[in-house]
Amino acid sequence: MRHLLRVVVAVLLMALTGCSQQAQREAAQTSQDEATRRQLAEAGDATANMALLAWNAFQCFTFGEMAGEPKGELERLFELGYESGKRFIDAAIRGGITEDEFRRKVPIGLWPIGLQGPTVDFKLGQIYEKSSQDAYDRVVKRDSLGIDLPPEKWEWDKDTHRLRARAEYTIRNCAFLK
Repeated sequence: MRHLLRVVVAVLLMALTGCSQQAQREAAQTSQDEATRRQLAEAGDATANMALLAWNAFQCFTFGEMAGEPKGELERLFELGYESGKRFIDAAIRGGITEDEFRRKVPIGLWPIGLQGPTVDFKLGQIYEKSSQDAYDRVVKRDSLGIDLPPEKWEWDKDTHRLRARAEYTIRNCAFLK
């Protein structure tokens, strides 16, 4: 905002002092370039957020499945994960996400796999697999604080799975993901 104000003031001063039209055009172009850079940065942040939305939607799908949520709700969550993940991957392939945005916004569970594979659906399958495995592990292989348990302490009781998955589904506000 300050930069835009400086440019406007500079254009006004140029007009008042009789500067050349070329200088005025350059000042206007600088203002336009700054606005474009700002829009691209905001778009990159929004696109990087799509990775987080995909991750969360796929996790909620897994929690919902384990908790016995209705089929319609599961389909909604899966579709949300699929569409937002697809937008994220398409943008990443086109270079619409900087390395800094990737580090700041993309879930850490995606860092080891990055975006490897021949097609968007293949890459999206990796995101689904990683996020759903993490959700399953939270219910079965970790304690209530999220600390990994030794295999002999893993929870195998299906009723307990349902209760823990329901808790995760509720805590994460899965019903409200849009």
